[in-house]
Amino acid sequence: MDGRLRTNPWGTLGLALALAGGVTAQAASTARERFVSLSGTFALEVPAGFRQLAPGEALKLGERGDTPLELCTTTPRVFYAIGQVDRWLAHGLESPWIYVMEQDAEWHIDGDFATLVTERWRENGELTDRRQLVSDVREAEIGPGRHPVHVAHRTVTPRDGRPIRCIDVYAPTGGREITLSFCAWADEFETWRNEFEHAMATLTFARPARGEAKLSDRLWTPLLTGGLVGLVLLGLYKHTRRSR
Repeated sequence: MDGRLRTNPWGTLGLALALAGGVTAQAASTARERFVSLSGTFALEVPAGFRQLAPGEALKLGERGDTPLELCTTTPRVFYAIGQVDRWLAHGLESPWIYVMEQDAEWHIDGDFATLVTERWRENGELTDRRQLVSDVREAEIGPGRHPVHVAHRTVTPRDGRPIRCIDVYAPTGGREITLSFCAWADEFETWRNEFEHAMATLTFARPARGEAKLSDRLWTPLLTGGLVGLVLLGLYKHTRRSR
């Protein structure tokens, strides 16, 4: 895996979406390519022209008043967006995009995963002045390898700006936690739902989950990493508000 986009020779091949509940996705009649993360941790099919947003490009997008906070900065192999970057730079942000966070430890949570992730996003919303509403949190098996994950739906409503809808996939893999958020403007989300489902149907991970960690790791890793991400976003939010 080398971080480059690779053309899918099979074009619009339909693939089954291996999610809990038996949901099935059919490939739309659109050109697609294989995206492989720079870290080599995951790969999936995306619309042709999708690529990873570079740090300098994120800063340029951040100069536009309508760019969502997460897309105003990027750290390759840690947190970054995937989308039609060239079009964004030329015309402004368009749906859809995929936002990725890669963390150094798997999440193995004692208690209710849905409660924890809902609370974490609520706190994030308070820090960044956006309402983060999480729903439909469930366990699933995803992609051709039936990789075990948690899937959730989330709606982001900023004080000023367009609401966003996301499908979040939380995937432990090889001792790391990969979160992929499939996002679109809320009024365009249904247009892109089938494309998101196709991307999830093709999602593969380089390594299986390592499994349970010791108790202290299970309790503290998601809390600390979530808090650090919140602080980073808070700093970005204050910076962008001052610069407008």
